[in-house]
Amino acid sequence: MTSYEIEFSAKELSYFLFREKRCPSCEEMLQRAELGKGYVGSVNKLGIYYRCSTCNETYSLTDLSEKGKTDTDTSRG
Repeated sequence: MTSYEIEFSAKELSYFLFREKRCPSCEEMLQRAELGKGYVGSVNKLGIYYRCSTCNETYSLTDLSEKGKTDTDTSRG
């Protein structure tokens, strides 16, 4: 029996479950890519990555959740 471990923050979990995955550069839909698999003891550690077929860029879930912030969030005052 194989078990998997995925580590992410609350912000990444929210992005993973509820946000539409679009490329930050060209706004095209991203496809999930199978990258970042590694073996750690009895657990397979899994990273979540998305690839844009238009720009051929690969983004991690962390990258996408950080780039999803808008500039207006920091300019409130």
